[in-house]
Amino acid sequence: MLAEVDCQADPALPWTGQVTALARRLRAVLEDHPGIAALLQTRDPISPASLALAEAFLAPLHAAGLPGRQAALAFRLIYDYTLGFALSDPTSPGEQRVQDTATRAELHAFLRSLPASRFPALAALGAYAWADDRDQRFTASLDTLIAGLQATLRPAPTTPPSQLKRDPPGQLAQMAGREHPRRAVIVLVIVMMTAQIAGLNAQRRPW
Repeated sequence: MLAEVDCQADPALPWTGQVTALARRLRAVLEDHPGIAALLQTRDPISPASLALAEAFLAPLHAAGLPGRQAALAFRLIYDYTLGFALSDPTSPGEQRVQDTATRAELHAFLRSLPASRFPALAALGAYAWADDRDQRFTASLDTLIAGLQATLRPAPTTPPSQLKRDPPGQLAQMAGREHPRRAVIVLVIVMMTAQIAGLNAQRRPW
């Protein structure tokens, strides 16, 4: 099925546009064939189509300036995210529930009824988290991943040792976070993959 993915990159696009377009094409093919995403997780990526897809992702990432190891991790980051998103395809029970107007309204009413003393954020924001906005969710998350990768390409600011001695621990931690954006990307991936697993588990039981 991966042979259906158009791996031709548009040279007029920047690397971010090339990678984003490829991820969207991959998602479209996976969702056109429910169950394929789960099957791909059990197989080694050694078919001609799998190799072509990996090459299409790796080439722009490496050309953008990511070193070899980082380019490979970036490829797996985007590929695994797209695969994980497609696991909960539009025909899955979880997606069908949020697409149904009545069921979605019932869920939103339940979330708003949660005790604000125990779930203040969920009561206020839960309706946004369970909305019929599948395309927006994919695009927003993919854009966040790409932005994180872009951040790793920016030169890290240098801080003179004398300044480090005067800064309190809180400021040092903030500078460490800015100077090591890869950590933020890693944390984001862990959160997103955990959410994907939770979503799959939720499909196996009713609300």
